[in-house]
Amino acid sequence: TDFIEAGGELDSCLTEPVEPPENQSGSMYRFEPYNGELKAYDWVVDDFLYVGFHTFAGPRGIGKTTIEVYLACVAAGLIETEELKTVQWRPVIMVTEDTDQVKRILYGIEQKYQLTAEQIDARFKLATARRALKADMQTLESQSRKLIREIGDQQIYPLIIFDTFAANFDLYSENDNQAISSFVSDLRRIFKSYPMIIST
Repeated sequence: TDFIEAGGELDSCLTEPVEPPENQSGSMYRFEPYNGELKAYDWVVDDFLYVGFHTFAGPRGIGKTTIEVYLACVAAGLIETEELKTVQWRPVIMVTEDTDQVKRILYGIEQKYQLTAEQIDARFKLATARRALKADMQTLESQSRKLIREIGDQQIYPLIIFDTFAANFDLYSENDNQAISSFVSDLRRIFKSYPMIIST
């Protein structure tokens, strides 16, 4: 009503300071200023994809796998563009429901960037997805650990890609949010230091 009484002029509107709400514990939300600076991350793809847990979501056939393979090849130091590159390459492990599709994408990248099959195979490991249990993930982590690169005192962990969630993980119900949340928590714990992409 103040806005209407002010004739639609925001500057003429009488306002009172608003106190931020308190939550149940008595503490207040605090707004953090944006300073325009990017903090130092452990980058998988420089200034674009950092070491952490990422999900690629979208309908089937939209191109998620193509993007994942392309970014993986950048992370593996196999290709580089002006916009996408990495300082330290890392091995890639992709567990996918359609290895033929991934091989077709890799073949296109091989031809476009004049790579060899041996170069790709040395840095890009491909496995067929199966509906795995938590114990299987622990086995995969043991295999992945053998691919960690040692550079001085720095460890470069492989990029792990699961394409797709439904094809890779054995859940009683894919609609059970609690089961999914619990499984994802286990994954994050098992692959704590690894960059990971899960396609849904």
